[in-house]
Amino acid sequence: MKQTNLILTELFKNLARDEMLVEQKRQTLGNRPDFNPTLAFRIISQDGTQIKSSDVEKFLSDNDAKASKEAVESMVEDYCGIGQ
Repeated sequence: MKQTNLILTELFKNLARDEMLVEQKRQTLGNRPDFNPTLAFRIISQDGTQIKSSDVEKFLSDNDAKASKEAVESMVEDYCGIGQ
């Protein structure tokens, strides 16, 4: 049981750290005078109406960034409420 508690504690610590990093990046991006959220949406969205996991995968690939398909799908579902 103690080992399970340690693993869960480490998991929650990592999640909290990652959420803080994401928020810091979001704020940094939002404070850039050259950042235009509408333009960013248009660049990422293939159909111009919503951002799907396949759109994010393509955007990351086009920009030489890597993320697993599962991670992208999870992020899109969590933040956009949609999947592929």
